[in-house]
Amino acid sequence: MSEARLRTTGVSLAPSATRVPRDIQVVDLDVDLDLGTDRTLDQTANDTAADLGAAAPWTPPLSWRYSGWRIAAKRSIDIVGGSLLIVALLPVLIIVALAIRLTSRGSALFSQERIGIEGRSFRMLKFRTMHSDADKRLRAEPELWATYVANDYKLPPEADPRLTPIGNLLRKTSLDELPQLFNVVHGSMSLVGPRPVVVPEYDHYRRTDSYQWLKPGATGPWQVSGRCAVSYPERSHIVDDYAENWSLAADAKILLKTIPTVLGRRGAH
Repeated sequence: MSEARLRTTGVSLAPSATRVPRDIQVVDLDVDLDLGTDRTLDQTANDTAADLGAAAPWTPPLSWRYSGWRIAAKRSIDIVGGSLLIVALLPVLIIVALAIRLTSRGSALFSQERIGIEGRSFRMLKFRTMHSDADKRLRAEPELWATYVANDYKLPPEADPRLTPIGNLLRKTSLDELPQLFNVVHGSMSLVGPRPVVVPEYDHYRRTDSYQWLKPGATGPWQVSGRCAVSYPERSHIVDDYAENWSLAADAKILLKTIPTVLGRRGAH
């Protein structure tokens, strides 16, 4: 078993201002690190922290969890899974796009700025469920805007003047989310991840930097935990907990939960 010895030299300054050189004391701190083959570096670091009176055990940086083969496997799943879903759902995509164009003016697709990995913004695609002047309609009524902000940046369908004739149906069935599969294949999103938020919402996710380590997901912990029925701060806590404990197995469980959640229209509006 090998042993490494770490020698650290520190200095202690006395309060005297006139004889500083003589008042400098050298303090030696010896810390034994047992790096034997039967112990991991994490275990050694935990024991050392405990010997020095640390309040909590040492944990690896969050970036370690989001690198290497795990993140490569996640990206591979996104490319293959996203491409297969686009091909399988192509007839549905075409029918929805035609229905939107026939019932309201404007493009079938809508893009909006959202916050992505490392806090960078990107354009997220959705099927358009609102009129082309939706933002103007919302801001034209101060009371409506205040309700929108107070209600976690959403409005009840019956009180939302921005919705198109089929907009509410698309939202309830989550069909409006399907174009995000193109974001997934492109690489700005993942099949599973934190909910992609608009800029004003991002302040709710400042508790941990872990939100910035993962790409936003077409589905995720918030979507299978009640969606619009879950408000802040619980919504941000759900996403933070997912990001801090992310694993491929957790993603698989969320994907399986997404199917009954969408079919049951839980929390969708």
